[in-house]
Amino acid sequence: MVILSSVFNQLKLREQATAYAMSFIGTPYMWKGNGPWFDCSGFACEIMRAFGKIKTTDDFTAEQLKTKFISVNQPSEGCLVFFYNTAKTLVTHVEYCINDTISIGAADGGSMTLSLPDALRDGAFVKIHSIKRPRAIYGYSDPFLEVN
Repeated sequence: MVILSSVFNQLKLREQATAYAMSFIGTPYMWKGNGPWFDCSGFACEIMRAFGKIKTTDDFTAEQLKTKFISVNQPSEGCLVFFYNTAKTLVTHVEYCINDTISIGAADGGSMTLSLPDALRDGAFVKIHSIKRPRAIYGYSDPFLEVN
C-alpha cells in the first residue's frame, strides 16, 4: 500500500509540475535569465526549484543539469530532454517534457537576446515543441525518480 501511495504522489507531483511549466507559456526568453524571464536552463531550474528537486539557490547550465538526475531511455511527463549543439560536442539546450512527444522550454533566443525587444525580434519565448524536431537529442533524465 505504501508503494502504491508513493507512485500516486509522484504522478500527482509530475502533473502539478507540468501545470506550473505551462503557466509560463509566452514568457520572454532572456540569455542567462533566471526569472521572471528565462533562458532554457533557467526555466528548467525554475520548475525543479518549485518542486523541491534542486535547492532554491542552485543554478545549472543545460550541460550541468544533464548529470543532476537519473538518466532514462524514454521521455515521459516530468523528464528533462537535453539537446546537443550542431557539432554534437556539448549539451546546449534543455526542455521539460509534457509527455513522451512534446516538451516546453524557453527557446529561440541566444547570447544576443538580452531584452524584451530582443526576444520579440528573435521570437524567443517559453513555448511548446515536438521533442522529435530536427535537433540532435542527447538524452533524457527524470528528476522525479528517487534513488533508493
